[in-house]
Amino acid sequence: MSLSRRERILVTLLLVVGIGFLYINYLILPKYDEWTANKATLAQRQTVLDELQALDRGNTLEVEEARIEELSNQLDEVIPRDTMLPLLYLDLLKQVEDSDVDLGSVDFGLPVKAETEGHEGTFLNSIDVRMNLSGKYATLDEFVRLVYTNGRKLTVESVNYNLSDGLVNANIVLRSYAFLKDGESFTAFEDYEFIEGKDFGKENPFDYIPPASGGTGGTGGTGGTGGTNGDDDDDDEDDDDDGDTNGNANTGDNPQTGLFGPRIVVDDPLDLISGGTVEGNRVYLKFVSFHPLEKATLNGREISLQYNDVMVTTPGTFEVVVEDINGNTDTFTFTLKK
Repeated sequence: MSLSRRERILVTLLLVVGIGFLYINYLILPKYDEWTANKATLAQRQTVLDELQALDRGNTLEVEEARIEELSNQLDEVIPRDTMLPLLYLDLLKQVEDSDVDLGSVDFGLPVKAETEGHEGTFLNSIDVRMNLSGKYATLDEFVRLVYTNGRKLTVESVNYNLSDGLVNANIVLRSYAFLKDGESFTAFEDYEFIEGKDFGKENPFDYIPPASGGTGGTGGTGGTGGTNGDDDDDDEDDDDDGDTNGNANTGDNPQTGLFGPRIVVDDPLDLISGGTVEGNRVYLKFVSFHPLEKATLNGREISLQYNDVMVTTPGTFEVVVEDINGNTDTFTFTLKK
């Protein structure tokens, strides 16, 4: 049976449509579904990858932040954001002990602000520390070496010395640094934990508690016996140590205090007078005498004359009496409130 031309065209079209349908249904559509599924999977994996990368960047930032914080802490040890004079004082005492020199006095100067403003409105301040030391040349040289190995930055600005009785007496000016905001001199009192992690100091050596029997006085932050320039008729040697007494001397009428008798000088607060009351964290008194001092007492209990001073930080009413070797005395009374 022969097909007409029209029938052959129709059959051909049906075959083409059928083959096309089979091709699309069994080949193209499965591939398209597979492609769609792969695309969705890829999108999900890309999302997970983005999240992992974000977490990785977060960890990197945390690590970098921790590293910067560690560097900042190291810099704070070299140049702190606080004067931290008590800790600096203890560092100096440790260096004195390690170098085996004798400490005569320590005097901290006021911070001197730099002209250029630093980070967060702070200014670099320099603090001069004047020390009177004596010892052999080797021990003084060791002290200077320890100064430059100190964790907190210290530099030696000047050294004046003389030789006496085989020992070198040296006046050394050191310089330390601290970052302070404009208008700050010294920060407020802080209860330092001196003893933690250290082999020296006490938990708070500035809280003076009179001992039951003879003991030490407050820690001396400034020093020297100070004095009055002049010649003693009974002494052929000149007194070349001019006393530097910052503050107001107690010049009350004390019949036992002669012209060259001892004086109790107020170093902090400067406006305190004998018999007065002050509100604050401490009272710091210096002992100034032309002749060597024999003893000093606080509320009747003898205190140390190692640094010729006394610091009181506990509230109460106190009477300080100082006596020289000639029996001349001076008395200072005050009340400390907090």
